[in-house]
Amino acid sequence: TSDSGEALDNGAMLRAWGDARVETSEGRVLTSPELIWCDSLDSFMTDCLAVLEIPESLGTTYLTGRGVILDRSLGSAAGVDVRESFTAVYSGEVGIEE
Repeated sequence: TSDSGEALDNGAMLRAWGDARVETSEGRVLTSPELIWCDSLDSFMTDCLAVLEIPESLGTTYLTGRGVILDRSLGSAAGVDVRESFTAVYSGEVGIEE
């Protein structure tokens, strides 16, 4: 979802801006002032500040930074390309092994 958007290259790319947000069926959420979907790469990308929210069993991990390319699942290690450094913050319980 976003406030505004446009199709580019005859629909091969979609540009969304103004509180752009993508949510997967697994609950991962990507938000940014601008997001671009590239059909040929099967990926979301942005040069803007982005926040990726990853829910886990004991809490949520938040990755924030500027400039990222993520595959459609917003996740797998092979599908993530970070252009500038990201910061990871985990909010939840930390399991302690006994």
